[in-house]
Amino acid sequence: MSESLESIVIANLKSTGLPELDLSTFERKDFHFPNRGRSLLTKGEMRIKDSSGKVKKTKVVLKTISKPYTEDLDERQKEKLIQYFAREAGIWRYSEPHANILRLFGYVQVPGQMLPSLVMPYYSKGSARGYVRRQENRDLPTRERIRLARDIARGLEFLHSLSPAIVHRDVRATNVLIEEINRSVKGVLIDFGSAKLFEIDAFGANSTLPYSEAWMPPEYILNPADYSNPTTYGDIWSLACTCYEIFTGKDPYPRYVDLEDAHAHGDTPARPPSEYISDPVWEFLQCCWNSVPQNRPTAKQAASRLQELTPW
Repeated sequence: MSESLESIVIANLKSTGLPELDLSTFERKDFHFPNRGRSLLTKGEMRIKDSSGKVKKTKVVLKTISKPYTEDLDERQKEKLIQYFAREAGIWRYSEPHANILRLFGYVQVPGQMLPSLVMPYYSKGSARGYVRRQENRDLPTRERIRLARDIARGLEFLHSLSPAIVHRDVRATNVLIEEINRSVKGVLIDFGSAKLFEIDAFGANSTLPYSEAWMPPEYILNPADYSNPTTYGDIWSLACTCYEIFTGKDPYPRYVDLEDAHAHGDTPARPPSEYISDPVWEFLQCCWNSVPQNRPTAKQAASRLQELTPW
């Protein structure tokens, strides 16, 4: 790779039309906090042009690949980073933003960092995982939980409809941000571009499956090679696990469960009491947990079914 990694990444970002923003307008409101050790998130405010063309101060998060991760990379690892930025910016290329997909504002070049930082909206309510587990939200109505699940399915429907389709590969409540609108919740899917990035750990070595195994489909667990060739069907299994998490506030499988053994025996997550998940919702999850990937519903079908299940 004769060109520098930085120059290739920036050229790719510019080719999509993703704007370079003025870093001098950024006011940091919080220190860096780590995101799985591979990136740093910095909260602040920045002057951003809205859809009407008006520039206003906006709450943002800067996502920066941590410096240790960018040092001493071989050619394959550099290519993974290039793919990561290309996937993130590729979503932005579509002129009409999707309501359930995190939209980038642009990127900035930060002194001392090898790679540019991506600028995205700040969601004060945090992730769906934290949201449904907080005490004040434990009585969140069933209709809101179904709407949240539907939003995730709609986000996947959009990703899977692209050409080529983008497979998320890490669907779970941690990767869904929450926005409250008129006492209703909306889910926004994030990290759709970083799945490939997570094949390499913070020190550049090849890694095994990530710690989010409890949300992964059996085909990835029983045949790790399939994890490197993910399918949209795998996202549907993970969607159902995320629905389980949203409805119960618990992980789909307890930590002590041997997932390889469970999947070898065809064990799906245990049915919780009916006050958490109704029979129609449980039947939907069972369809998504079909052991034959091709027999699972598509994201479009899943979104449609969840819409039907939403009590208005």
